[in-house]
Amino acid sequence: MVLSAEEHVIFIIELGRLLEDYRKCRDERIKLCIYEDILLIGRAIHQPMTCAASNPLNTHPQSPEKR
Repeated sequence: MVLSAEEHVIFIIELGRLLEDYRKCRDERIKLCIYEDILLIGRAIHQPMTCAASNPLNTHPQSPEKR
């Protein structure tokens, strides 16, 4: 899965919400579910992005076929 910049931001915002929920939660079963969601979103955030923002210096020129 490749994320767009917008999706990347959405996942980061949701991660912040989940971390806050985890911190406030007193039910260990629910806390475990939140923790699993945090891990999933963390994996998604570490995926490459599809826009030029993921490579702000544009150090990788396009291949001749894409020009």
